[in-house]
Amino acid sequence: MTKGRFRRRIWGWSVLLFIYGVTCVVAALNPEFFPELCGKLFGGCEFKWEQLADVLKALIPVVIAIPVADISAAFQRRNSYLQSLRDMWARLVPAVQAAVQYTHLDQPDQREYGRTLEALSIEIDLLRGLFGNIRSNLDSRGLYPYENLKEIHGAVSCLSFGKNFAKKKSAKDTRDDILKWWQGLRSAALREFDLDVPSEPLLLSGGFDEEQNPLSVRKRSFTRRPIQGRESTLKL
Repeated sequence: MTKGRFRRRIWGWSVLLFIYGVTCVVAALNPEFFPELCGKLFGGCEFKWEQLADVLKALIPVVIAIPVADISAAFQRRNSYLQSLRDMWARLVPAVQAAVQYTHLDQPDQREYGRTLEALSIEIDLLRGLFGNIRSNLDSRGLYPYENLKEIHGAVSCLSFGKNFAKKKSAKDTRDDILKWWQGLRSAALREFDLDVPSEPLLLSGGFDEEQNPLSVRKRSFTRRPIQGRESTLKL
């Protein structure tokens, strides 16, 4: 279950439970509200507050049980989906990096060429098992969700191998294109994960030093320890 569908599921049940709760509160504070509203809308109302209260009480187990069961199933599907995403990511990164390293080779052989294209082709089809095509229907297959990956595959394919390597386009230009496509693909794909900012990020070179961390929770002025012979003052 994608992050968007998971959020819509949670919000949908939250709205329904909120409406039910508001109905119970209004009916308890003003027992005549719903009979009067029914009379205005339909020209008459036969039920009384006691009948409405009995209905609301009888619906409590159903109103609670169905959302809880569905939300629990949604959490299980989301966790399973995240695991599949992590497995996909663990294969996608090496495949793309192999394509980048391929552009650094000098007249690579056919085996290296085929291995690089094979890894990219596998990832293209594996992604189809996680994401559906955009605007797909009975008349159209739709659009592949991560077209950048297919562009990377096509760029490596055009490089060829052996004596024909990089004849149509230079390896450096191809590498720049691959890195550009990979940055877009990486940024979009990572949004599907539930990622948190680290509690102690290291934004400066070197090992961890709380006094060198600009995001330290200590709101005070201090002098940083010298880095490579330099001293500076950082105020938070």
